[in-house]
Amino acid sequence: MSDGMVTIIVERAEEIVPKVKGFAPVSASGSHGRKQGYLRANIRTRYARDAQGVFADVVTQARTPNGFPYGRRQEQLKPYMKKAIE
Repeated sequence: MSDGMVTIIVERAEEIVPKVKGFAPVSASGSHGRKQGYLRANIRTRYARDAQGVFADVVTQARTPNGFPYGRRQEQLKPYMKKAIE
């Protein structure tokens, strides 16, 4: 994969992250003892390489108190990642 393509992937990911954070739901009172904006604060970009080349994933490490991926549940209830990409 060319350096130019890698640059495009990085630029696109950097463009999407603020949009994802902007659309992420924020509880007015926090969630299960977590501060307001917990999900938003835990959104990151993960870069990796596979057989097809370099890619970027916009992900969150936010978890519910019992360890379930909090971002995945919120995406089901109120799509915020998909909305940011469109």
